[in-house]
Amino acid sequence: MEQSDLMVPFDAPSAKVRIGNDVWIGETVRIREGVSIGDGAIIAVDALVTQDVAPFSVVGGVPARVIRHRFDPHLSSAFLQLEWWRYAVSDLIPLHPDQPARFAVALERAVASGQLQPMAEDRFLLRDLLRTQVSG
Repeated sequence: MEQSDLMVPFDAPSAKVRIGNDVWIGETVRIREGVSIGDGAIIAVDALVTQDVAPFSVVGGVPARVIRHRFDPHLSSAFLQLEWWRYAVSDLIPLHPDQPARFAVALERAVASGQLQPMAEDRFLLRDLLRTQVSG
């Protein structure tokens, strides 16, 4: 038997990290392959994220653990259903996004009445965005 017969190529499966909308990730955060970061989550500086992070959770530590939730369950559910990030920021400002409960009610009314329409979806990869910044 030759040595090459004993060597088996190792191709580790690469599971992509999924990062939701309205997510803040602190400096020097490390995220394990295959982890999903839910919409609205906040990851504290230096955290090591080894498990999925629920929407609107604030996590930190090594390994990362839930510190608190940004909103109560009802408001979190409303924001997930409304998907506010699909609308132009200029359309959202008059709805008082600095007051989350008031904002959710106003957004729901504006969407239901047809006053707000989602923006056209422009999907991009972060690597493409970074490439344009470097070359531009």
